[in-house]
Amino acid sequence: MKIIYEDRHILVCEKEAGIPVQSASVRVKTLTDEVRAHLCGADVWVVHRLDQPVCGLVVYALDARCAAALSAQVGAGTDSSGKPGGGRQMEKTYLALVRCRGDAVSGKSARTGGTDDVFRDGNLHMIRLEHMLLKDPKTNLSRVVSGKTKGAKKAALEYGIAGSWNWDGEHGWTPDGSSIRDPEAFEAAGRIFAYHMQQEAARFQAQQDGAFPPAQDAPGKGAGMRKDGRVRKGSGTPAEEDTGQNGRERLTALRIRLLTGRHHQIRVQLSAAGMPILGDHKYAGPSGNTASAPAGDRQNQYGFPALCAWQLALVHPADGRKLTFRFQEHHSFELRKQSHAEKRC
Repeated sequence: MKIIYEDRHILVCEKEAGIPVQSASVRVKTLTDEVRAHLCGADVWVVHRLDQPVCGLVVYALDARCAAALSAQVGAGTDSSGKPGGGRQMEKTYLALVRCRGDAVSGKSARTGGTDDVFRDGNLHMIRLEHMLLKDPKTNLSRVVSGKTKGAKKAALEYGIAGSWNWDGEHGWTPDGSSIRDPEAFEAAGRIFAYHMQQEAARFQAQQDGAFPPAQDAPGKGAGMRKDGRVRKGSGTPAEEDTGQNGRERLTALRIRLLTGRHHQIRVQLSAAGMPILGDHKYAGPSGNTASAPAGDRQNQYGFPALCAWQLALVHPADGRKLTFRFQEHHSFELRKQSHAEKRC
């Protein structure tokens, strides 16, 4: 655990991939346990959570009043329709690494399961994805369903291409200068997901050596999603239809703004859009990343999904300051040995 901000009211820290924020089992060490150890056993309030395999920023409240104020900011992020809400809100920006062909910044959002809502945010073309998701408590998985499905909840996010790397057999992954729209996010993604890029380079080299067949970029034909969340028969994914420069395979860094907080939302929605996250074995599908891994290494080719809660903006619950934090630590995305939080007691 790395603490990046702390005062009498809140604590912001970096969660490593593979460490749960909370757990029902007393035998499982959690991020919250480490925070409490750092605070000499004092009570803390969990304001929001990250999936266990996802790294990124987490904020804790250190008293009940601040917990209520921060929780209200989380809920104020969007209205009931999934549109951005007004007033004080907590803004969460994620980075993800996906494998695809072509440039998804083309704005062909209908082919990625989204709406026709395409707009600019600085140099980024942002595409809005909306799906109805249903969580299965028995399997702890969520899936895209039709809007008429009982218990389904609307999920919304916006994503843009921060930049891409092209594969060069001689030089490995090289930045595609023409694709870089957000240099800061692109550089951060390269640093945070360096392990995934190394694994992809090894996969490509093995592929060239004939060790195993090439991977498919995304679920096959028929996986295109309609606006109502249903599968559109006979439609290809963006990876299939937009082959891009010389049809070369590439790694793409996405900058994502989360508008709702559904279970496994980003992972499910990107997979449904034909852009499964590297290393996400739960949602990559039978033709996703694990199917192309060498025998004996399919179980844990990447360790964890290439997804990070990169930036967190909030209003300080005590003094009203607008604070913005960014994830900085480099991670190997391998299960770490249990470490002990530095104590100040």
